[in-house]
Amino acid sequence: MNNVVRNLEPRTVQKIDELAKQEGISREQFLRNQILRMSQSYEEDEFARRLEKLVKETDR
Repeated sequence: MNNVVRNLEPRTVQKIDELAKQEGISREQFLRNQILRMSQSYEEDEFARRLEKLVKETDR
């Protein structure tokens, strides 16, 4: 799937490029990795919320 992000501040793109360069990867790969991390983090948070809810329900 292709996505396009428009109208980013030049400073933002420069920082992304610097971070990608530090990791030795392209801007595209860097952004792909960041999006994947955000997705995984959200899924982990959602799992923790469900688990916490289940624990509270079983403690009653």
